[in-house]
Amino acid sequence: MGAVRVVVEDVDDAIAAFVAAGYVIAQRWGPPFAILSGPGPDLWVSGPQSSAASSSAQLPADLRTAGMVRPVLEVDDVPSAVEALVLGGWAPASESVDGPGGGQRLMRRGPLVVEVFAAARRSPTV
Repeated sequence: MGAVRVVVEDVDDAIAAFVAAGYVIAQRWGPPFAILSGPGPDLWVSGPQSSAASSSAQLPADLRTAGMVRPVLEVDDVPSAVEALVLGGWAPASESVDGPGGGQRLMRRGPLVVEVFAAARRSPTV
């Protein structure tokens, strides 16, 4: 169904608000991150200590507010996806950032911001 990243100051407070709107916690990765599932697209709720917040901090001032809620394009290869977006008229809006869940880069086209995200490759656990 897709995902929307929501960068917030207080993850617990945001979770409570979205639970009231019909969402449930699908995954919780400690204090800085949660994935919520519900009546709309999955929500990736990221707090100030997350790599997503680091990406947001790199946005130009005119895009910071808009970039706090952004669609996530889940891809296998961030550099290849970024290259295709650049050919389509998008411009990089941040440097690449890696975190425990994967790597990301923000892209912009005018006032629009999208996150290009590739999950970290993990070995299967036994």
